Amino acid sequence: MTDSRERIVFFKGHSQYDAVCHLLDDLAQAFYQLGYAPEIIPLEEATLLNQLKTVLQAGNIKLFIGLNGWGMPLQLAGRSLYDQLNIPFLAYFVDHPVHNIPRFDIAIDKLAYAFVDETHLDFFRQYISPPNPAGFIPHGGWAHHASLTPFQDRPHDLVFVGTLGDPEAMAPELTFSDPLLTRVVWGTLEACLPQNTPDFTHQFLTACLQENFDLSRLSTPQTFDILGKIERYVRVKRRLNLLASIQSFPLTLYTNDPNAARLKNPRLTVHPAIPYRELVNLFDQSKLVLHTSPFISAGGHDRLFYAMLQGAACLSDTNPWLQAQYHHGQHLYYYDLGAPNLDDLLYTIAQDPDTWASVAEAGCIRTQQAHTWLHRAQAILTLMETATGLSNVHA
Repeated sequence: MTDSRERIVFFKGHSQYDAVCHLLDDLAQAFYQLGYAPEIIPLEEATLLNQLKTVLQAGNIKLFIGLNGWGMPLQLAGRSLYDQLNIPFLAYFVDHPVHNIPRFDIAIDKLAYAFVDETHLDFFRQYISPPNPAGFIPHGGWAHHASLTPFQDRPHDLVFVGTLGDPEAMAPELTFSDPLLTRVVWGTLEACLPQNTPDFTHQFLTACLQENFDLSRLSTPQTFDILGKIERYVRVKRRLNLLASIQSFPLTLYTNDPNAARLKNPRLTVHPAIPYRELVNLFDQSKLVLHTSPFISAGGHDRLFYAMLQGAACLSDTNPWLQAQYHHGQHLYYYDLGAPNLDDLLYTIAQDPDTWASVAEAGCIRTQQAHTWLHRAQAILTLMETATGLSNVHA
């Protein structure tokens, strides 16, 4: 029997711990629930052409989607594949655009961009500014368990998952032959570290003004490269500072990073890193998940949504968008990056297990109501209909 459903075609590349790949699979499942036929094509040289040919022959394609721009460069007869087919393409960036600058040089007629953070969208519009339409579509989550482990039966009081990194090893990349540029960069780092919602681009430009550094001395690629290194350094340093502030509360850490040995908590348990697909099972066994966003300043990160959908309470850094969605002490708990003495806050939470459990339940319900990949799939269709007249385009 012929499948008459419209097809949404995804391209799948590679990512650390398969994180972005997992998000893609769940987003595809969301489109399936909306009545579409999702097709996932791995960007593997040995199989790409045959799989793409099969999908194109089946026809009835509504939209191509590439997370972080996967699949954007594909061409047919020297021209964009999507222009040849007259089918829209959505480049949905789940990481900061500064890490994907070359993708924005790729020209596609019916192209739209989406970003998971409002400040990422602002960065795109101010510093990259291609003519194509763009929108804000946050990360989402997905419930992978029909029945959640009862809160009181979960073995892990506090869990953190993530790569740590070594700021000292990263420092040489942020030290330049020009001492003035070095001062600008380290001034940017010092300004960003204590902030809950740092705009590292704004801080970099501010430091240039304060040091009287002429930014025209740097090429555009050099500037973007420096901004990317600033983002990575602050992300790593923030995580280490945060974990170091937990000095006695029991903490279960999943990482392959040897820098975990720097942490002095005697009640720290370290496990090897696990694939992203196994995180949902870990979250289902956790009462509280510690979360720090990798430069999400006006949005929410996928791990936060996944943790809450698996019934865990979350302890998170904060930003204005997140505070509008989730209230402290009602849907989750927030900490202040400027003064992250987490031991006191953690023991306060643990002293009231009934409230702790009710916060976890309310966070799960709130996320089910507004922040699943099903909601994001609907937002994608709305964006593309507005941007490209998607409802009138098929092949």
